[in-house]
Amino acid sequence: IFTNAWSGDDADPSAVYESNVWKSLPAVQNGMVFTTNRKGDLFNDPVSLEAQLEFILDCLLERK
Repeated sequence: IFTNAWSGDDADPSAVYESNVWKSLPAVQNGMVFTTNRKGDLFNDPVSLEAQLEFILDCLLERK
């Protein structure tokens, strides 16, 4: 699972990350949750997309 940092006045990440549903997900139980860079993932230009792809590949290949 790739997730992003929560932001904003009404943001309450514990509502998700502390829930029983979240904790019961196999990816969460197996340490396969990765937090993306909020600033870098907002853009869809070629350089940003290449960096996002590299991050995703690094995360997946490290866990193999």
